[in-house]
Amino acid sequence: MPVPCLPTLTHIRNAPSNERFVTTLKEWDITDETFFLGGIEKKRILDVLKPHIFFDDQMNHLKPACSTVPSVHIPFGTMNAKPLPVTAKTTFSPS
Repeated sequence: MPVPCLPTLTHIRNAPSNERFVTTLKEWDITDETFFLGGIEKKRILDVLKPHIFFDDQMNHLKPACSTVPSVHIPFGTMNAKPLPVTAKTTFSPS
């Protein structure tokens, strides 16, 4: 019998920003557990959950976690955006 995939989501934010997020997950029926950490280090939760793999878009969350769980960097999102190069001084002239 195959072992089901039980997605668990850890999120750095805290209430009240979680309401829309939780509603969407329930509607999609894609997660069994969700943790809104509100600033608690993710590694502390991962050490208890013992997941098979951990995905995150921020290296500062992955570095502590990778000592106990296989970890994957997701290179998208605002934290991974490279700043645009400054090529020329821009001036504004009203028309």
